[in-house]
Amino acid sequence: MIRGVLVGSVTDANSPAAKAGLAPGDVVMALDGHPVDRVSTLQRSLFGMQPGQTVTLDVMRFGTRRTVRVTLGEPAGDAQVASSGGTSRAGTARLGIGVAPVSPEIAAQLQLPSGMTGLLVERVDPVSPAANQLQPGDVITDALGPGRPKPIRTIDDLRDAVDHAPNGIVSLQVYSPQAQGTRVVNIQIGK
Repeated sequence: MIRGVLVGSVTDANSPAAKAGLAPGDVVMALDGHPVDRVSTLQRSLFGMQPGQTVTLDVMRFGTRRTVRVTLGEPAGDAQVASSGGTSRAGTARLGIGVAPVSPEIAAQLQLPSGMTGLLVERVDPVSPAANQLQPGDVITDALGPGRPKPIRTIDDLRDAVDHAPNGIVSLQVYSPQAQGTRVVNIQIGK
């Protein structure tokens, strides 16, 4: 099993990640030789490093391991972080997550079951309603409620589920590629 941080998107062609050749679907497994198992570990490792400093990332891309050197840039401003590269919208902001539709390439990289679609969780704000319930790499597949599950295929589907959650609690069916299983999470929605 591959452990690391999934690169969900590279939004700016001039970003340090893009210049180093990182691409959506890459999994960052180590930073300067130190294992990276989650986004918070990567963030802590980068904390205190200076713009212009070069780091070495061990990356898995579609089954091939490679080493990438990245020259760090200025930290993203608050607006850029909050938008998660343009994939997070109002409904997902209330949950405190950044998501993107699962592409065929991402489905292959994560080895999702055949035909599975949904939204890939790219980031989870550590102080948010979804903290400790969702993690980057999870795939939200359905919203649960009265009647049949409602498929979550687009950001608008998730926004609708959040906006119409009974009693302010949204119930989501989530697939974890790491555990290779499905679970239900109930998230109390932020205002």
